[in-house]
Amino acid sequence: RNIVMTADLRAKRTQKAIKEAFVDLLHERDYDKINVQDIVTRAMINRSTFYQYYFNKSDLTGKLIAEIRCGYEQFLILRFGKNPQESIKARESLTHQDRRLALALLKIQTPKHNFRREMHTLVKNRFLAYASNQDPNLDWDFHADSYAAMALHAGEYYLKKGQELNEIETLKDWQKVMDILQIGLMGDDE
Repeated sequence: RNIVMTADLRAKRTQKAIKEAFVDLLHERDYDKINVQDIVTRAMINRSTFYQYYFNKSDLTGKLIAEIRCGYEQFLILRFGKNPQESIKARESLTHQDRRLALALLKIQTPKHNFRREMHTLVKNRFLAYASNQDPNLDWDFHADSYAAMALHAGEYYLKKGQELNEIETLKDWQKVMDILQIGLMGDDE
């Protein structure tokens, strides 16, 4: 039993080292300038060890994207569920490593891996379902697309600054922008 637990712990440590090495490299250079040798050198493992867990760099990328997407999907289920307040706790539980990983993955834009596009689609679809439930007579597609773009931009902005995103304050800020634009179009006499 101890042998199995030791092997499992070693595997987790190795996968963590691979993940951290890849994220560090993504913060230093473009995705297409990183190869498996760079990752194994940074992780201080043998190339064959890398291939025990991943087929190639693309496989590693896909698994990391799926990991973050799964966590974010759970957050969105709470956010657009019956008790949106629960989503605040879920968002706060994001670790520093998750944030570094998310920022690194946002840089990847290949035909096969585009984390930004996947997240945009995920947010858009969740909002679309939520809004359509609130008012099924309105075509919410434009609103959902706009919300997804603004939400992702706000999230990335605060991740880069190392700050917590406060959704209520962000919504108030967006309202200020809308108010200023409306005043500019309608004039001051409104």
